[in-house]
Amino acid sequence: LEINLRNFIDKLKDVQNLLTKNMALKNLSLNCTGLNKLITGNEFSGHISSLIVYLPDIESFHMNCKGLSFFGDAEVKELSTFLSSKTNLKSLSLNFSSCQSITDESLKYIKKTLKQLSNLQHFSLACNSCYKVTDLGLTFLKEGVKAGCFVSSLALSFNYTPDHWTLFKIHPKITDKGLSQIAEVI
Repeated sequence: LEINLRNFIDKLKDVQNLLTKNMALKNLSLNCTGLNKLITGNEFSGHISSLIVYLPDIESFHMNCKGLSFFGDAEVKELSTFLSSKTNLKSLSLNFSSCQSITDESLKYIKKTLKQLSNLQHFSLACNSCYKVTDLGLTFLKEGVKAGCFVSSLALSFNYTPDHWTLFKIHPKITDKGLSQIAEVI
């Protein structure tokens, strides 16, 4: 099931009812882009957690939060709490690109989630232009992937695009040291 939340934000109860009737749903893809002016971070966390709670056996969860100005550590913490209980999860894809409030703390929450997901096989995380992520965040990711799950497919993206005229530069706060942390789990 693919849901573009921008189209359904005012009909969220209908979406929740649909999910309640289809609790056997295995795949959920949420496109959350374009919500900046529609809801706040607190409302967003409540909406997402209320959707995920109806999916006890979910195997694949994909969420695109690209460019959400309010999306940061608190929202990742809430999301991670719910995802940690989804032990059947085999595929997890998160796009936090251009979310300016994503920090190393967000990646620490993701680390805790990864440790709980022993069936996870595919993990993808995009944090392009998340300027507050550093080598420490990559260390958290390494610890999560190494300790918790058997990931056969890992995709991480931390490109840095300071303006629309510049194509992919090296992230200023991620160094060879941070990249070597990730290389240890490959």
